[in-house]
Amino acid sequence: MISRKATSAAAIAAILMATIAFGFWLVTPGQVSAATNETNTTDTSVTVKNYVACGAPANYADGIAFGSVDPETSNATAEGYTFTAPSTNNVDIHYYIKANGDLTRGEVTTDFIKLGNYTWDDNETIGNVVTDAHTLTTSYASFDNTSVPPGGDISLQLWLDVPIVPPGTYNNTVTIKCNGTSS
Repeated sequence: MISRKATSAAAIAAILMATIAFGFWLVTPGQVSAATNETNTTDTSVTVKNYVACGAPANYADGIAFGSVDPETSNATAEGYTFTAPSTNNVDIHYYIKANGDLTRGEVTTDFIKLGNYTWDDNETIGNVVTDAHTLTTSYASFDNTSVPPGGDISLQLWLDVPIVPPGTYNNTVTIKCNGTSS
């Protein structure tokens, strides 16, 4: 027969084993017990690029037209243009202007109006009053206004002095570009 001491020892051993097994069951791998706290941190980084659009007015796509003018006309005025920097731009922008060369009459290279007769200004000017005009060149020139914020606008006015030249339509190409000025 089994002694009482052996039975008590076996009961104590069984209770001890059950307690240990229950403790392992409560805290399994991958779990954190209530007495443990862990914190992990890291930095976030993103580089946002400039987004720039020039916002050319609809009438600019139709071309710059001085209309029909008489020879020896000073300061023939083209329709004005207002460039509005889109509100979706995320930086202020600068505007620049240039032409590809003299105004020529079709394929006739001997008939031309010198580019030096073509002037522009980005300030408000009324009619034929030329106050702060710049001569158009084949190199980009910056508009006077240092920068235009998103949603802001700038006006462009153009004039042409027409010398005595044979009749006909004289053409060249004027290019406006813009770029962002981030702070």
